[in-house]
Amino acid sequence: MMGLPAWAKGDDDMLHLTGLYSHPLTTEEQNQKLVALESMHDLRPFDLRDGSPPVEIPPLYDYFRRAGRPNEVFFVTTVDGAERIYEDFLAIYEENIRDSNC
Repeated sequence: MMGLPAWAKGDDDMLHLTGLYSHPLTTEEQNQKLVALESMHDLRPFDLRDGSPPVEIPPLYDYFRRAGRPNEVFFVTTVDGAERIYEDFLAIYEENIRDSNC
């Protein structure tokens, strides 16, 4: 289960998605994903290099628990939808740049 991406509250036409696609993973692919996550040192609850003790991570933020899914989920859109997402992103980005320069 995963949530929808954020969009502007009250602006229904900004979510340009047409569906979800679920791509099943084999057990081997799931294991490879966990190995890739393990190689990302910043996701570990401790640093083996300095000998720091393990720290309890709340399950909500535990990537090792969340990433071991039997499938990958992708949002689906059309070419027109992708263009609108891009345009919306640029408009919001440019607005934030203008606001930060004031």
